[in-house]
Amino acid sequence: MTDKKTHLLNILETNIDISLLDYVQKLIILPELTDEMWTNDLLTILENYLSSNQQRVLIAYVDRHTSSLQLLHSIPFTANSINIIYNLCYFIRKSDSSECIISIDEFLKQIQFGCINGKSIPCLTALVSTLFGPLFMDDTTVQDMIKNDFASELNQFLATFYEIQYKNMLSMTYLFIPKDGVDKTIEELIKDKALVTRFESIMLKWHHQLKEVLLIQDRLMSINEQSIGIHEEINFWQECLTDLHYIRKQLQRTELQNIIQVLILSKSAYIQQFLQAKNEVQVKE
Repeated sequence: MTDKKTHLLNILETNIDISLLDYVQKLIILPELTDEMWTNDLLTILENYLSSNQQRVLIAYVDRHTSSLQLLHSIPFTANSINIIYNLCYFIRKSDSSECIISIDEFLKQIQFGCINGKSIPCLTALVSTLFGPLFMDDTTVQDMIKNDFASELNQFLATFYEIQYKNMLSMTYLFIPKDGVDKTIEELIKDKALVTRFESIMLKWHHQLKEVLLIQDRLMSINEQSIGIHEEINFWQECLTDLHYIRKQLQRTELQNIIQVLILSKSAYIQQFLQAKNEVQVKE
């Protein structure tokens, strides 16, 4: 700990606020991490990352074989690393970030960060949506056409994944809302034809999900007079009511309403059929 204090005193000679370094360290939340793992070399890596925009990525994880904290500027996905990493934290600089970040306020504006826990498929989706996706879409060397194709496929993958996860685990319908264009106004979104097309594709996914919920209920009502146990029927309708209530809450989300508004103003050929299914779900609920 004495070495750490000495290192922090040396930082006073730089423009970086010590409180910022302490703040970023506290963002690195790993189950295996201890204060003793923070060496002078690691503090220097962290300081250099904040004082220069030469490196856009910083990955933090604890090596389970050596019980040591690792700070890397690349994503550690080799055959060996899969077995030694269960949790990691990531920091991603915006492509237009300033050379040196010296305050917590600047840090929050210019760096995206988060933690990923687990070793299963949910970990994969978190990596794709929060780490690989933003890095790829923010890469100025990639053509817009390629970015659009990537974003379209990513949205469909995440929508299908979360739909299956929620249905299998909670018996609920999850309407995936893409993060595309969250920092833009509706007027700006309408002008982005590629983005409108991606919104339309996701809206068609929502329409399919809503129609499936309605068809399942109608199908049961049509065979309701057959020999169905009273307890099974009660449980089914309880699940239906819970699902409809959850769907209604999702339909009221601002992000989803903005997408609907964009498609209405863009005169989407499919928006009316979605609005009809949306109204049918709300009436049943």
